[in-house]
Amino acid sequence: MRLVPTIAILPAVALAFAAAAAAAAADEPAQKPVAFRAEAKVTLDAAGKPLAVEASQDLPAPVRNFIEQRVATWHFSPPEQDGVTGPAVTFLDLGACALPVPQGGYRLAVDFKRNGPRYANGPVFQAPAYPRSAMIRRIGAAMDVVYVVGTDGRATLEKLEYTEGEGGRRDGFDASVREWLDQMRFEPEQLAGRPVRTRIRTHVAFRPGTPGPARDDFRRQLEERAAKSDECRLAAGDQQPEGPARVALDSPVRVEPAG
Repeated sequence: MRLVPTIAILPAVALAFAAAAAAAAADEPAQKPVAFRAEAKVTLDAAGKPLAVEASQDLPAPVRNFIEQRVATWHFSPPEQDGVTGPAVTFLDLGACALPVPQGGYRLAVDFKRNGPRYANGPVFQAPAYPRSAMIRRIGAAMDVVYVVGTDGRATLEKLEYTEGEGGRRDGFDASVREWLDQMRFEPEQLAGRPVRTRIRTHVAFRPGTPGPARDDFRRQLEERAAKSDECRLAAGDQQPEGPARVALDSPVRVEPAG
């Protein structure tokens, strides 16, 4: 099953850097890019100027400092929602990449993915449970879920639109998504010193299980995917990729990463 988007912070990033450094010390073959996800809390003044950027605390200090300095150069629109303006707080979901360079060390890059409230249930945005009856019968479905994160951090379903498997409504998918939303908790965005409600759209896909690739093939697939990611293309000096799709539908903050 796949859940898009995924909001994830990887506690193992530091271990990945350590392993890569150990490989370099042992004169092993060319190292691969290290791609990972991170978050940043951004506090803005009424004009959209960043006053403070706080990156994921589980990242190595040099990486955290780089992300904070890079995000601080980005452009943010003056915060506004429903006619209310003022200073704001938003949370960014970021993709980052550390690309090994021949001279030793890494070239870092960070790419904006989306912004909105911060998921507070844990470091990974959990997927809804796969309905048992549908799993047994190998029935799948896909849907766009639109919900509202209230000022109390709770999620309320606004609408659910099937993009695949319309008949799946009878197979427990609706109930699973509603239970998933009931358990969600967020740290809301803020505007003018107060928490604000935000509408969010998430695409959820339930896929019947299929045999996975062998371990070596899976590792190779992950490495290829990392090398093609926007953040690793940036680290390699490629052209700035197109802007990402936004998840928050009415966040008081709009982000323009090209600083």
